[in-house]
Amino acid sequence: MTRRYLLVVDDEPVLLRSLADHLRLERPELVVLTAQSGLVALETLRTRAVDLVISDMRMPDSGSASVKSAS
Repeated sequence: MTRRYLLVVDDEPVLLRSLADHLRLERPELVVLTAQSGLVALETLRTRAVDLVISDMRMPDSGSASVKSAS
């Protein structure tokens, strides 16, 4: 079975952890990666192919909009 990678991006740690935990529970076949900023997400995307990105688009760093174009 092919592993599917999901990247969740949010600058609010509680929301990020809650969403990632829920996804892991509901979809155990997914590998859920997390990033607390757009810049960290971009670094993750440079080093790992992901199948889906779920991102907060209103983050304080300038990388959040770039995540959309990079994914």
